[in-house]
Amino acid sequence: MSIIRTNERPRVRYFDYKDPESLKRFLNPHGRILSRRQTKLTKKAQSGLDRAVKNARFMGFLPYTMK
Repeated sequence: MSIIRTNERPRVRYFDYKDPESLKRFLNPHGRILSRRQTKLTKKAQSGLDRAVKNARFMGFLPYTMK
């Protein structure tokens, strides 16, 4: 995951599904993906996050549910 820090919201170039530790920042304690209001990502970046989390779950890097 490559994040560029700005004053408004984080700009993300891409999400890597093979890096589950960085993806866990965007999951709640139950393993659900946080909303755009909470992550402050753009629509395009949120879509990339969704795709990366779903790929990571399918490949077994992230569990489908936690707790």
